[in-house]
Amino acid sequence: MPGAHLPWINCLVLGIVRDGVAYPLVWTLLPKAGSSNAQERIALMERFLALFGPKAVHFIAMDREFGASKAWVRWLGAQRVDFRLRLCVSTQLSYGAGQPVPVGRLFGGLRPTKALQPRGARRLFGVRVRVAALRLPPETCVLTQAAKRAKGHAQPGDELVVIVAAYRRGDRADLLADYRLRWGIESLFGALKSRGFDLESTHLRHSERLERLLALLALAFGWAHRTGLWVAEHVRAPRLIAKHGRRAKSLFRTGLDYLCQLLAPAAFTQSERRARFRLLATFLSCA
Repeated sequence: MPGAHLPWINCLVLGIVRDGVAYPLVWTLLPKAGSSNAQERIALMERFLALFGPKAVHFIAMDREFGASKAWVRWLGAQRVDFRLRLCVSTQLSYGAGQPVPVGRLFGGLRPTKALQPRGARRLFGVRVRVAALRLPPETCVLTQAAKRAKGHAQPGDELVVIVAAYRRGDRADLLADYRLRWGIESLFGALKSRGFDLESTHLRHSERLERLLALLALAFGWAHRTGLWVAEHVRAPRLIAKHGRRAKSLFRTGLDYLCQLLAPAAFTQSERRARFRLLATFLSCA
């Protein structure tokens, strides 16, 4: 409700994934705790389509909470919007005129580390979809499973990943590889929260003010991440952690720290640092 004072900050965000992160484009504050519903998702997508048009959408990558809504999946199918949607193992798919079968049973024989992307169309809530599955081994998901067990939501062992997409005849896209791009939204949320701007600590609770704050943070995030890309290319290569080869510090954090250094009072008196800041400020024109 516009102008409401919210006891929480709960956002539904749609972004575009590039360079491993999601740049936020449109969002809405939800007037409740918990997941969004089909009407809220449809309203956000209609805002996006009105601004950018349907051709701007290659596909939407979504986690399991989005796959439980029949109305949402059917709306995507009716609008011919492609998607990569992960399913819960209890979600049922049908093949042809056959009876729906839980995907956990459908791919129950899949061994750890093995992936399968069968040809042909299945149906999810009456919408024709392609499907792909991967069985993650215990050693790959031990940390996430441990976190789930601590909350009582799962048992130890491997994990089945099942992805569906809108059916397109002759399309051979790798659905599992496409779905991995969804992690970019988690990187964005980490930057907005504990690993960056610490949004949760704001004392703002008025919905309109929170909307404006999110707009500012969206610009700041884009600026910091693009600065991080520039620093990695022109100043210093990112340090890697030898154990797994990932960056010790994200590009967003690298860029944010660099901008803070340039804005320090002592640093800003140096002509070279001022020149670099003016260069990086030009990134805001297309952040």
